[in-house]
Amino acid sequence: MAAFVSGLGLGQGSESKLHCSRRRSGMVSMVAPSIPDLVRDVKELRGFHDFFTKASGSWNTERNYHYMDGEHEKPSTENSRMSFDVERLGNDDKREVIEIYDKFLDEEGVASCEGFRVSFKTMMENKGLVKSFTNLVFIPEQSRNSVLSGMYLRDYAYEERRPVPGSFKFSAEERKLILTTKYSKVVSVDSIQLANSDTRLRQIVNYERPKE
Repeated sequence: MAAFVSGLGLGQGSESKLHCSRRRSGMVSMVAPSIPDLVRDVKELRGFHDFFTKASGSWNTERNYHYMDGEHEKPSTENSRMSFDVERLGNDDKREVIEIYDKFLDEEGVASCEGFRVSFKTMMENKGLVKSFTNLVFIPEQSRNSVLSGMYLRDYAYEERRPVPGSFKFSAEERKLILTTKYSKVVSVDSIQLANSDTRLRQIVNYERPKE
């Protein structure tokens, strides 16, 4: 099963996304490592913070969902319009999300993380109005070849309304953030790139999770 979504958002964003149906399952737990000292001061981390500064605010987006198979008898498309707000999280809010996963970071570690709250409402062509929100925290773990990588944590995931950990990679040179989340049955790869201060490009591909 796979689905693809493309879209254009103006005012502050443009994006594309692949969509699969939601699935629910139980709570997950994990223990994440503390932020290594070698990551705390790298230049990619400064670009990482700058990325979230510029990504904050209100965005308006038009999306095209391309359903490839699975729940649909044949490939089809669906249009939507989305408006959402992105707010930076303070250290206390970031810590609340981190503690859901039974993880502890010192004050410097929490400050080195990035976090934001995303609230959105989407008017789907076939499904009507959809509203949701989530709080996310990004924990950098290593820097290699000008790419910062680590894990990201959420209090509620999108495909499954429960805490689900994921991984990220960030290129300061491309101003591009890639998120990978392994749900119970679906893998989601989300790419977000800042084309300029007023335009955000996004693409999300969801596909069936391979058996392990």
